[in-house]
Amino acid sequence: MKTYKILIPLIVILVLLMWIGSAVFAFYWYGKPDNPGIWGDTFGAINALFSGLALAGVAYAIVLQQKEIESQRIESEQSKAQLAEQNRLITEQLKSMQAAYDFDRRKANAEASPMLRLESSGGNRVTRALHFKNTGGRIVTLSGSASHDCTVTISHREGIQTNGDFSVEVLRMSPEDFPDDVLLSLQCIDTLGNLHDFVYQILKTKSGYRIEQGVAGYRRQSAPPA
Repeated sequence: MKTYKILIPLIVILVLLMWIGSAVFAFYWYGKPDNPGIWGDTFGAINALFSGLALAGVAYAIVLQQKEIESQRIESEQSKAQLAEQNRLITEQLKSMQAAYDFDRRKANAEASPMLRLESSGGNRVTRALHFKNTGGRIVTLSGSASHDCTVTISHREGIQTNGDFSVEVLRMSPEDFPDDVLLSLQCIDTLGNLHDFVYQILKTKSGYRIEQGVAGYRRQSAPPA
């Protein structure tokens, strides 16, 4: 900007000097003209020179403008490439963060998930007593139900800690043998608010009854059931 401020006055001064110089040169070379028209014609050559220089300047300005446009186009393409690379890196970072979050969530759910293990069972044709041990995450609330005409009673149903044990009693409403399959469903809510379903099946065998664990899963519970 400072160069332009100095260059423009110099060009103006140079043009004025050339005009004045041409007039002095014409006066001393050709002498005093006879009329003003002839005096004006002596400036024709310098006018033609300036016209040519002006045309050359316009052409040079057009070339500079084209170079500037090309430079701006290249800078724009470079900026787009840099922006695309930044978006790619951000996308990769978000994917990594999401993967880490999913891993931590699965790990937290696995650590909070209760693991019920049947320790012992016994009883008669009216009552079945089952003893469980929790080897996983802490159980906040626990409930159970059974099919047919059975009722389920759970002791220590509140606040079962890790490695805590509890008892379940399945009582027939009528004094007769248990059916071949009494489906016992235990539900509990862990410390993360997940509602877990633990399904146990009572099977009749020749030697008595056998307890088998079926499908176990969990789903999100917004609030503990009343």
